[in-house]
Amino acid sequence: MADLRTLRTQKMIIRAFTDLLHHEPFSKITVNELAVAALINRSTFYKHFVDKFALLDYIFEKVLLDEQIDTKNIYHQPFRMLAQIKSSNLKPLIQAQTHDEQFVKAFSDFFFTKTISQHQEISTLNQSFFIGRVTAITRWIQVTHQQYNIFTDYEELDHIFNEG
Repeated sequence: MADLRTLRTQKMIIRAFTDLLHHEPFSKITVNELAVAALINRSTFYKHFVDKFALLDYIFEKVLLDEQIDTKNIYHQPFRMLAQIKSSNLKPLIQAQTHDEQFVKAFSDFFFTKTISQHQEISTLNQSFFIGRVTAITRWIQVTHQQYNIFTDYEELDHIFNEG
């Protein structure tokens, strides 16, 4: 079992980080600012996380586990999974950070890299095709001003994803 001080420090870091994310763009948050908000030294932060991106990944992974979001059907229903993540405890953070490009990129990297890498049976080439199809559909929605919402119209978008 982990040391209680370690668990308490991690909780303080996570709480301070999520509080900051509700009020400030992810790209503007520094480790110094986070350490001050968590009432810890900067070096203590680095004992727990490599950087703020690793902390964000930790939070994303924890939500997947805590809310039992199933990733095994990601290759057939990627938009359903995005909708599940959006309606999870991450919803307020995602809404607060929607316009921060660094946050959106970190979320996309997590979604693609961390989640699909759990499927070792899928070749790297097919993982790349998967990323390309999801990206193409979201780009198509943006560029052509389609009336689809990737978080609410996931059944239709998953159909487009699978059928072309």
